[in-house]
Amino acid sequence: MVMIARLETRSWNPLAAASKVHVLLLDESQGSRAETRRILSQGGITKISEGSVNGRHLIARDCDPSSINVILSEMDLRGGWGLDLLKRIRMGQIGTIRPDICFIFMTSATESPLVVTAAHLDANGYLSKPISADKLRMAILRGQSRPCLVDIAKYRDVPIGMGAPVIH
Repeated sequence: MVMIARLETRSWNPLAAASKVHVLLLDESQGSRAETRRILSQGGITKISEGSVNGRHLIARDCDPSSINVILSEMDLRGGWGLDLLKRIRMGQIGTIRPDICFIFMTSATESPLVVTAAHLDANGYLSKPISADKLRMAILRGQSRPCLVDIAKYRDVPIGMGAPVIH
């Protein structure tokens, strides 16, 4: 199955665009979450929900998961692993989240196999911590401006390492 996200052709207005962004923040560190919230708020993004991974379930707190249009995720999540979560989302296995959602990793893990795997799963961005406001803003802008072609057959064959389960 291949899906193409539709893009609006109007010129980009940063404040108007920021008001339409609803971020789901997945990070185990309270300090990192607070800093990321501060950076997002400075950029005009105020719809920020926090979530977690519990086994094979994505839990979005205090929001309607279908309203989320950007996921900012740490690579190593308690109860799951970011690459495994991205793979399940892209394969349509998380029913409340669109498979073509903008998914950006924020992590201190910069090993090239992780970056390559994230690219094979069509991650929209990969930011190394500490994250600057400009880099985060640009990653969200780029991630939302490029269509994600969802190809379940392609994702099925992407191996997920580091002991995370491979989903077939």
